[in-house]
Amino acid sequence: EDFMNKYPDASDIKEAKEPKGTAEKNEEAFGKKEVRTPMKTYISMNRGGSWSLLNAPEQTAKGKKISCKVSKGCSLHLHSYSSPVFPVPYSHQNAVGLVMGIGNLGTQLKYDNEEINTYLSRDGGLSWVEIQNGPHILEFGDHGGIIVMAPIYKATKTILYSWDEGISWTEYQISNKPLNIDAIEVEPTSRSMHFIISGRRAKSSSEKGVVITLDFRDLHQPACQGVSNPDTESSDYETWTPYDGRHGDKCFLGKKITYVRRKRDRQCYNGEEKEAILYQENCPCTEMDFECDTGYKRTESGQCEPIKDMPIEPPEECNGYYTISKGYRRIPGDTCEGGGEYDPIKLACPGGWGIFSFRTLVILLLLGGAYYVVTESEWVVNAF
Repeated sequence: EDFMNKYPDASDIKEAKEPKGTAEKNEEAFGKKEVRTPMKTYISMNRGGSWSLLNAPEQTAKGKKISCKVSKGCSLHLHSYSSPVFPVPYSHQNAVGLVMGIGNLGTQLKYDNEEINTYLSRDGGLSWVEIQNGPHILEFGDHGGIIVMAPIYKATKTILYSWDEGISWTEYQISNKPLNIDAIEVEPTSRSMHFIISGRRAKSSSEKGVVITLDFRDLHQPACQGVSNPDTESSDYETWTPYDGRHGDKCFLGKKITYVRRKRDRQCYNGEEKEAILYQENCPCTEMDFECDTGYKRTESGQCEPIKDMPIEPPEECNGYYTISKGYRRIPGDTCEGGGEYDPIKLACPGGWGIFSFRTLVILLLLGGAYYVVTESEWVVNAF
């Protein structure tokens, strides 16, 4: 997130004197009307090497067309750790590609409950869909095959669940009395279909806590078929490769990884076995596999250029050779192959013998002298 002027005032984040539920603390924060620091949301697909605004959905949850383009100054903004009013963006490694966030469309992040909606991405944040009006909390189960969701800041007797990653939702009553739902939990791997919902009785002086369990195995959905032949009509599975939207060969951090996951429109369960990676291969290096080196910045043309003129001189302690940066350095964790044109230039130290510095020459002479003493000395030979 982009802090345009200054950090939020410390009064925006206070600890409660007494233990309170998540929803209650958020309700207090939401009720505050302080002037907040303008913020925008950016995403990086290469570990911070470059940043871009989030693309807005093409339509609302009710199917109305949305006209919001990054080129025209409009984008999607999500609440995160620097705006502790709504839940932060959420994903899980076993729900491949799925990311949930709460936010709004426009030029900056907003806090008005009427302007906040719930969004979902199936491709790691590259594109987004609006799945519900208003802020919601949710949890993934069955490798993302089932999603359970509930509103926040709003008492409810029901939850929503989806078997098709937000295309359609089913409402299910979990209580006869309104609840303020604080959390929806699943076991840590997000593979199970057993959920736990915790909350408090709404409009109750005692604020009695409530815990409810939901087990979607009782719905007897069929098991998904065809994991060994994804992308075919008879298979319930598809292949998906992480993609940053720029490389034509769908490489991501220097490699192409293909996952097998359930098709969005197939209402079946995966089971708790681990989803497989189909294959993985390294890609040829491109400029986007490198970030700008210290003292350089990326220009509008995408190249790394020096922030100011920097003298190119050998270091005082020059040992054999020294390097001159071309303005790039490989992004940590990037496994692309090649890219030598972005590597630093190596130059021999002045007044030396290439890679053989004076220190190296002295060491070689000492080693040579020791070898001579050991092999030629009669006393040493007799001793051994």
